[in-house]
Amino acid sequence: FPQAKTLNMLSSYLAYRKAAQAGAYDALLINRKGFITEGTRTNFFAIKGKTITSPKSADILPGVTRTNVLKVAKQNGYVVKEEDISSAELHSYDGFFITSTSAKIMPIRSIDDHDCGSPPAVLQELMSVFGEFLVDN
Repeated sequence: FPQAKTLNMLSSYLAYRKAAQAGAYDALLINRKGFITEGTRTNFFAIKGKTITSPKSADILPGVTRTNVLKVAKQNGYVVKEEDISSAELHSYDGFFITSTSAKIMPIRSIDDHDCGSPPAVLQELMSVFGEFLVDN
């Protein structure tokens, strides 16, 4: 039940603890169909060119920061779509990021053994325009 914020947090806590022990900022959660849904305390996105892909809203707990990032992205010429993201298809994206109230937009350096490389220029641009949005609001 992804929209149930406080139902049973044990699995998220255990995933987060394992990620922290490995030196990661957060753990990504996978649903029963094998798709990446969200972090234990973050929302997850993939980016290719100026297209941002987010897991389906029905499969996640949509955060306030996620909502604002998608709004700002659309206002700045990004295409936003919601669809399943498979870990087997990570190579087909230019980059990945997570969002949260405290982290704002944080590029992902690696997902398991997949090296995500440096944040693409379009992600750096999104981070910049989102920073401006935060200052203005």
